[in-house]
Amino acid sequence: MKIDSFKNPPVEYRPVPFFSVNDDVEEERLLELVDEIYGQGWGGLFFHARTGLLTPYLGNRWFNLVKACVDRLRELGGRLWIYDENGWPSGQGGGQVTKLRARFRSKLLECRPSAEGRPPLGTLASKELEIDGRLGRYDFLVKVMPIGHLPDLLEPETVGAFLESTHDLYGVQVGEEFGEVIPGVFTDEPQYATHHSQACELAIPWTGRLPREFELDHGYRLTDHLESLFFDLGDFRGVRYDYYSTLTRLFVEAYTKRIHDWCERRSLAYTGHYEWEDSLIGQIHCIGSAMQHYEYMQQPGIDHLGRGIHNPWVEKQVASVSSQLGKERVLSESYGTGGQALDFHDRRWIGNFQYALGINFLCQHLVLYSLRGSRKRDYPPTLSPHQPWWRYNHIVADHFSRLSYVLSQGRRAVDVLFIHPIGAAWCEYAPTRPERVERMFEDFGTLTENMLGSQIDFEYGEEFILERHGRVEDGLLHVGESAYSVVVIPPMSSLKRSTFNLLNEFSMGGGEILLVGERPSRIEGSESGDLIDFTSALPLVENRPDVIRSAIRPLLHERIRLRRVSGVALEKVLVHTREVDGGMVHFLVNTDYERSITLDVEFASGSKVRELLPESGEVVSFSGSMIDLAAGEGRLFSIDLQIPSEREAEGRGGNVTEVQDLRPVWRVERSGPNQAVLDYGRWRTPGGQWSDPIPVWRIQEAVSSLDEGTEFEIQHEFQNRASGIIDLVVEEAERYDVYVNGRMIRGDPESWWLDHHFSRLSLEGCTRVGDNRVVLRGRSAPDVSIEDSYIIGDFAVSVKDRTMVLEEEEEELRDISDLREQGYPFYAGTLRLQADLDLEPGGAKPFLEFDELGGVVAEFSLNGESLGKAVWREYRIPIDGRIRKGKNGLVIELTNSLRNLLGPRHWLADEFTGVNPLSFKDHHGWTDEYIGVPLGMKGLRLSWRT
Repeated sequence: MKIDSFKNPPVEYRPVPFFSVNDDVEEERLLELVDEIYGQGWGGLFFHARTGLLTPYLGNRWFNLVKACVDRLRELGGRLWIYDENGWPSGQGGGQVTKLRARFRSKLLECRPSAEGRPPLGTLASKELEIDGRLGRYDFLVKVMPIGHLPDLLEPETVGAFLESTHDLYGVQVGEEFGEVIPGVFTDEPQYATHHSQACELAIPWTGRLPREFELDHGYRLTDHLESLFFDLGDFRGVRYDYYSTLTRLFVEAYTKRIHDWCERRSLAYTGHYEWEDSLIGQIHCIGSAMQHYEYMQQPGIDHLGRGIHNPWVEKQVASVSSQLGKERVLSESYGTGGQALDFHDRRWIGNFQYALGINFLCQHLVLYSLRGSRKRDYPPTLSPHQPWWRYNHIVADHFSRLSYVLSQGRRAVDVLFIHPIGAAWCEYAPTRPERVERMFEDFGTLTENMLGSQIDFEYGEEFILERHGRVEDGLLHVGESAYSVVVIPPMSSLKRSTFNLLNEFSMGGGEILLVGERPSRIEGSESGDLIDFTSALPLVENRPDVIRSAIRPLLHERIRLRRVSGVALEKVLVHTREVDGGMVHFLVNTDYERSITLDVEFASGSKVRELLPESGEVVSFSGSMIDLAAGEGRLFSIDLQIPSEREAEGRGGNVTEVQDLRPVWRVERSGPNQAVLDYGRWRTPGGQWSDPIPVWRIQEAVSSLDEGTEFEIQHEFQNRASGIIDLVVEEAERYDVYVNGRMIRGDPESWWLDHHFSRLSLEGCTRVGDNRVVLRGRSAPDVSIEDSYIIGDFAVSVKDRTMVLEEEEEELRDISDLREQGYPFYAGTLRLQADLDLEPGGAKPFLEFDELGGVVAEFSLNGESLGKAVWREYRIPIDGRIRKGKNGLVIELTNSLRNLLGPRHWLADEFTGVNPLSFKDHHGWTDEYIGVPLGMKGLRLSWRT
C-alpha cells in the first residue's frame, strides 16, 4: 500500500455517479457538468439514458455527445462508463429487441384450471390432479408476453440482438477508447422474468429451449413433472431443484457470461447489478442465484436503495464472490430514493456500512442534467450542481476515494464460510406455497445479522461456485483464493451433492462445521441417509446472538478484540479486517444513526498502530486502547505497516468542566433570493368557471385529459407585504402567456434560476400590496408538464391557508433552532449567521458544540479565522487558542439542500422508507399542510473540556 495513493487516490478509486442524460442535451451545458463532476472529487460518470431523454438514443447526436464527454474526460484524467440501456431493466435495446422477432419476447409457464372445450393455445400439457383433496384438471401453458415487456434473456439469440443493438454500436463509435477513458459497461437489473408478473399470476419463468436443456442436464423429461413445480406432488423438491439449476445456468450462459466475454475481449470491465438480489424469493423469480452471476462480472455490483442501512446479506453476497475469485473492485449503486434530504451524514453512514461489508466502489445516484418537469422527481436525491451544498461535495468524495483505495489492497481476513441457502430455497419454492422460502429467508437474515453483530466475519459459499472452485487443502476449505477453517450451515433442508462431498472431506481433515437451527437431510431435494448420518454427528446450535457468539468465537483467529465501554450496543459495530503487505488493516464502523460508542480495543499483534484519516488523508500515530466512534463513523487503523505518521492522534475532548449556552442576537444574510412555492392553483378552460384551489399535479392530470390544442388557464395567488425585489419563476415560460395582476410580462430567454428551464421573470411594477394573482395561459399538448412556479426575492415567507405570504425580513433573530419559522420555510441555499459573543479564555480546551444540524454543511469562523466545517455527527469544533477576551465575532455559514424547495412537501410518509415519483402525489399520504425538514442549529454552546 502506497501512502501517496491514500492521500491522493488514483482516479480509478474515486466514486463515479450516474449521470442522467434526460433531456434534449446541449453539448456546452453537458461539458460544464462534466467539469463540475470531476472538479468535485468524482472520477467520471456513468452515461445513463433516463426518464425525459429527448436526444435520440444511440443516434448520431447521442454518440457525438458521448465522444465530446470522452474527449473532455481524457483531458481531465477522468473516465466515462457506458450504461447499456435506455432506462432499465437492461436487455431491451431501448425497446427494439422485442420488436425484432416474436420469439425474443419473454415467456411464462402458467398453471390454470382447465376450462370447457379444447385447451388454450400454447398448452404444453393438461393433467388430472388432486390438490388439497379435490380432483381437477389443470392446463400448463406458455404465455408469450406482448411487445413492451421484457425480452427473453434465457435465449442466446435475444441477447445477441441486444449486444448488436447497443454494445456493438459503442464499439464502432468509441471502441478505440475501450480500456482507456472508457473502463467498462454497467448493466442494470437484467432478469429472466419480473417479480411482479409471477407474484400476480400462478406462473414461473420459461423459454422454448428449457425442456431440451433440462433433459440434457438431468436425464428425464420436465414436461412429465410440471405439476411438481406448482404443487407438492411427486418428487417436487428434486424437480424444483433441477428446474431452477437449469434455469439459472441458461441465464448465466446466455446473458451474463456472454456479456462478460464480450467485455473481456475488449479490455472492459462488466459491472452493474441484477434484479431482486435482496431476497431468496426475488432471486428465484428473477435471476436464479445472484452469486452465480457475480462470478462472470469483472467488477460485480449491487443496488442499495434508500436512506438507510438494511439487508447486509446483499453486500456480503457480492463481496464474498469477489474475495473468493480475486475481483478487486466491488460496486454499489447507492442513495437512489434517499430523497433530497439525504445529507453528508447519511451518505457517510450508508457508505461506511457498505464498505465494512466489502463494497469499495460507489456509484452515486443521481446527477441530473435537467430538472425540467417530472425529471426533478426521478427517484431523488439530486446529487448535482443544482444542490446548494454542491461546492462541498468533494468532502464526501475524498472520504470514499481514500477508503476505496485502502479497502482494495491485500485480502480480507476471514475464517468462516457460511453456506448460502439459495439451492435449498429452490427445493421449497412454489407459487402456491411461498411461505416456506420466506421462513428460510428470515432465518438466513437473522443468522447473518447475529454473526455480524458478534463481529464474526464470514463469506458466503454459493454451492455451484463451491463445486467449481472449492477444494480441501492443509485442513482448510479453499474457495478460489480464500481459505476457511470453519463452515457454518444455516437453517436449510438440502445441500448440493458436491457440497456434501466437500464438507465430508473437510470434516475428515479436522475442519470445524457448525449447524444452526436445523440438520439438513436432503441432497438436491431428495432424502439422503448418508447426509443424515453425517449431520447427526455435527454440533447443532440455536440461531440466537449469545449462542452464536459462544459457539463460533472460540474457533476463530482473534485479530482484534473489542469491549464496549459506553454508548450504543456492541452489536452496532462492524469490523472489516484485511491482510496487507504483511500487516493488518482494520476498519471499524458504528452503524447507529444517532448515537456514539466508546470501545476498548486490543489489536492482536503489532506495536506500531497508525490511524489513517480518510477525511483529510493524514496518517497519525495511535497509542492507548480507547476509541470513540461517532454515529455512522468508520475509523481505519493499520498494524505493522511501514507507514510514517505525521503527528500524534488528537483527543476528541474529555470531561466537560464548563458549558456556556450561546443565545446571541443573530444577523442573517442570504447567499441568494428567498423562495416561496406556488404549488396550489385554480384552473379553467376559456369561459369556464375557476376550479377550487387544488395541487398543481392535479391540474396537470386535468389538463392531460383535454383534447390536444385546447386552451387552459392556471391562476396562482399570493399576498405581498414586502418592499424588496420580487421575481417570478415559471418552468418553460415560453409555453405560456404570463399575466400578473392582469398585466402580461415577458422574460429574458437568458434569465433563469436553479435550472436552465426555470425562466426568471421580473415582477418590477407588476405587484401590489395585498393580494396578487399570477395567470398562465397555455394549450394542452402531449409533452406539456404543468409544474409548480416560484416567487423569489428579498422577503420572508409565511403560509396562510396554502397561500404564500411575503413579508419583510427580520433584521435580527434570537432563535436559529429552525429558521423555517423565521421566514425561510422553502429556502434552498446558504444562510450567513453572524453574532458577537462576549467570551473569556479558560484553562481547559474550548469547543463549539451543538446537538442537531438542520442542514447539510455548517462552516464556522471566529474573528475572521476558519474553525472548520460540521458535516456529520458528532457536532464538536475545537477552537483552542482562537478566543479573545471580550468581543468575538462568530460566523456560521449554514447550507441546506433542495428538500424544502422541491419536496415532497405534502407527503406524510417517513422519507427513510424511500422517495419515488409517486411520493409527490400520493393520494393516501397527502396532506395540505407543508411538510419539511429543519433549517438551523439546536443547542449551540461553548464547552470547556480537559
